[in-house]
Amino acid sequence: MRTKTTKQKRKLRSGVIVTAADTPSLRRLLPNG
Repeated sequence: MRTKTTKQKRKLRSGVIVTAADTPSLRRLLPNG
């Protein structure tokens, strides 16, 4: 449970960064990635 909460917090904080790292497709769309 603790890990899930941390992951959610990270997602809210990073937002696009976390999503991009999770999905390679988004990483390709993102110029930063």
